[in-house]
Amino acid sequence: GLFIKQVLKQDDGVILHSLNPLYKDIFYKNGDFLLIGVVIGELSKMLQHTIS
Repeated sequence: GLFIKQVLKQDDGVILHSLNPLYKDIFYKNGDFLLIGVVIGELSKMLQHTIS
């Protein structure tokens, strides 16, 4: 799966950096924060599902 190890904050957006070398870094411009919210929401749901 896509394991996001780091979120690197940039002046004009953020970079999601994965520990998995198969996945390239994903860059989101500041205008894409709505999308990031959805992605992080999904990730946290997946994480909670994994933990419980």
